[in-house]
Amino acid sequence: METQPVVNGAFTQSLIEKVTLIENSAAANRVFKSALTSPTCVVISYINAHAFNVCHVNNDFADALMNSDWVLRDGKGIEMLYKVIDRKPGINMCGTDTIPQLLSLALGKRVALIGTEEPYLQQAANFLTRKGHNIVLTAHGFHSIEDYLPLVQQTKPDVIILGMGMPKQELLSVFLKERLEGPCVIVNGGAIIDYWGKKVVRAPGWVRQIGVEWVFRFLLEPRRLFKRYIIGNFVFLKRVVGLKLQQQFI
Repeated sequence: METQPVVNGAFTQSLIEKVTLIENSAAANRVFKSALTSPTCVVISYINAHAFNVCHVNNDFADALMNSDWVLRDGKGIEMLYKVIDRKPGINMCGTDTIPQLLSLALGKRVALIGTEEPYLQQAANFLTRKGHNIVLTAHGFHSIEDYLPLVQQTKPDVIILGMGMPKQELLSVFLKERLEGPCVIVNGGAIIDYWGKKVVRAPGWVRQIGVEWVFRFLLEPRRLFKRYIIGNFVFLKRVVGLKLQQQFI
């Protein structure tokens, strides 16, 4: 549920400081290994330009990001933001590319997939099973948040991949974190289950390398993604320019 925005300069600075900027693949491995060996439940979230915008209109989502254990930079927009405020942005930690990196370190662990719809959910589970992963739970993304807790408690996954989009997945991640006993890694994965299940096609490698995968996605679904990518990117750019003009971080 959206609430009245309370995001201000102080919160924006806190959010920027919250992001863990990853220098290289080895550093990413250290973060993922730390998460997988934690004695408590931890949440890994990703922030892109869209997430930055959502923080400005949805307090619960903003709180969920701030209560994540790791927030990782995703996309050219957030890279530009850090460059504008004279910070080294580190490598792009796009969830669709880096969650498989995490799972490669978690072979043998119990994995839950929560999100999307059938038949794509089962197709994603089959894909990961062929990769050697132990899928112990699949659940579509349209239950109420409270309904997922007993499913997770019953199956006791070590890793939970959420793929139901912002802000629901982030709200669910902190809801579960606050109620689960014992170690578990909860990852806010966005569209990754859709990719694994062949519901969504990824952009060609060269498109991803130059950082314009969002253009590819927009061309595939222009009506659904117009507000997010066209209007949203304009709003994001205005906010980045505002940060620079205010010189809050220089």
